[in-house]
Amino acid sequence: MDKEKIKNMLEELKDEIDSISSEIDDLLDSIDDLSDDELKNKINDIVDSIVDLKDDARDLQKSI
Repeated sequence: MDKEKIKNMLEELKDEIDSISSEIDDLLDSIDDLSDDELKNKINDIVDSIVDLKDDARDLQKSI
C-alpha cells in the first residue's frame, strides 16, 4: 500500500470537500438575490461537484 499516494488522495478529497462547502456557503449567502435559473444552475454545479467527490472517494477506496 502506497501511503504517500493515499495521503495525497486524502488531501485532494479534503480540498474538494472544502470547495463544496464554500460553494454552499456562497449559495446560502446569495440565495435571495438569484433568479430561479441561477439557483438551479448553482445547485446543479454543487451536485456535480459532490458526484465527482464520490468518484474520487471510490478511487481512494479501490487503491487500499
